[in-house]
This record gives sequence, structure tokens and C-alpha cells, in this order.
Amino acid sequence: MDIIFARHGKIMYGALLALAFLRQQQHLGINNETLLIAGGLVLLFGIPHGAADTLIFRTIGGHRGFLGWVLFGFIYLLMAVAIYGLWLWSPPFFLGYLLLISVIHFGEDLHEIPHRWMKLSYGLAVVFSPALIWQSEVSVLYGFIVENQVAILFAKISNIIAWISLANLALISFAFRGAISSENYFYLIWPITTLLILEPLLGFSLYFGLWHSRLHLNRLTILQILDRKPISMLLLAVPLVITIAAAFYGFIRLGGITDLSFSRIIFIGLGSLTFPHLFMVHALNSLDYRRG
Repeated sequence: MDIIFARHGKIMYGALLALAFLRQQQHLGINNETLLIAGGLVLLFGIPHGAADTLIFRTIGGHRGFLGWVLFGFIYLLMAVAIYGLWLWSPPFFLGYLLLISVIHFGEDLHEIPHRWMKLSYGLAVVFSPALIWQSEVSVLYGFIVENQVAILFAKISNIIAWISLANLALISFAFRGAISSENYFYLIWPITTLLILEPLLGFSLYFGLWHSRLHLNRLTILQILDRKPISMLLLAVPLVITIAAAFYGFIRLGGITDLSFSRIIFIGLGSLTFPHLFMVHALNSLDYRRG
């Protein structure tokens, strides 16, 4: 699939975006079809991109012994549980954390661009641009994490940040136009367009699955961290199965697959895993820098 995307990326992304947009016009709002598409994208690409942290650890850590892997797994889960505990303690603080760490996380889409301000501007635009057009829908999604009044306030703030971040990204892109290739401009435009024209849950899932996560997995392949060797597949499969099983258990506890259960598992469950995941992304950046 990556070979197909690499050769015909612009055409395929445009076609998928147009198809999603046309289907959205027929079924506005969150429905079973939206949840099915969103879930499929997260399952096929989103969860594996986090599960691949074991492969990064194997490459950079040098801890191939049993105790090393146990320690890695324990610390990783402890960090995720601590963030989940933050939501239990204070949902508004958790939502603030989620938005902030997502800005940093998604800014790594532009890991090849050395300008930190560009990454920050892009991350802000990715996270907050849905609120520019879909403020009420964003408020609904926030409402699955925090109380309604707090969700409305966060959505209003997100709308303001969306205007500022998009304007800032445009100015930064113009300022660094000599250092940005046409391909990198494509990397900027396609995700933002997706998040602007599609309703938030579908737009995020399409961006997260077919853009952010795919780019991360492709980067691991280029760096020869992700390959088809049996041990690599095993290291990928174990956390993948555990994460899917935990998500399945979460759906059962929350009464099945609904917009509430899906949003909570995605934004609270996987959001908690983003914290330790970012440490592995930082380690990957260091490895990438050393290799030149």
C-alpha cells in the first residue's frame, strides 16, 4: 500500500478526500458509517504506529534482555496510566494536556524541516483548525471528555486559536518559502484541508490514519527499524493485540460502539499513550539526526 501511495499519493489523497466529503454531505453528523470508517482508519494505521514503539526501543535501547523489556513495558504503561489518572482527577486539565501534547506530536509530521517554529505552527493548525468551521461539533467531542459548559468554553478558545494558528502558518510558510520544497507544501496543505472540510471525527481519523500514522510507519521503514522479520512482526503484534483488547474491553464497559465510547477511547485512551510515545519519537529524531 505504501508503494501505491508513494507513486500516486497526491491523486489518491485527493480522491479519498473528495469521496469522504461527498459521503459527508449525504450523512451530516456522527453516524454508524462515520464510526466504522473512523475506527477502521485508526485500527489499520493509528494503533500500529504506536505499537511500533517497541521496534524503536529495540533499535536505540540495546536492552534485548528480559528484564530490559519488562522495565520498558512497565515504565511505558506507568506513564500512560498516570495521564489517565489525570483525566479521572481533572478532565479540564486532561483536555488542556491533550491539546498541548497533540500540537507537539502532530508537529513531528514535518520532522524533515529543521525550523521548530514551522513545526509548532503546523501542529497548532492541525489541532485547532477543525474549530474554525466546526466549532459546535468540536464542542460535542470535547463534551465527551469534560462537562458541557467547559467543552463550550474550550471550543470557543479553539476557534480563536484556529484563526491565529492558520494565519501564523501562512506567514511562516511564506517567510521560509525558499527552504520549503513543493512536496513539503503538499504536506502542509493536505492535512489542513482535510481537517477544515470534514466533520471533526471523520477528518481527524482520516488525518491520523492515512497521514500522520502512515508517515510515521513509512519513516520507520526507511530507517530500517520496521521490517518483515519474524521478531519485528512479533514485537509489533504483542502491543498491537494488547491495545486492541484494551479498546474492546473499553467498548464493552461503555455500552458498545457509540460516538461517546469511540471518542473516549480515542481521545482518552490513545491520548494517554501519546505521552510515552512522544519520548520514543524524540529518541527516533535523535537516531535520525545521528544517521544524517
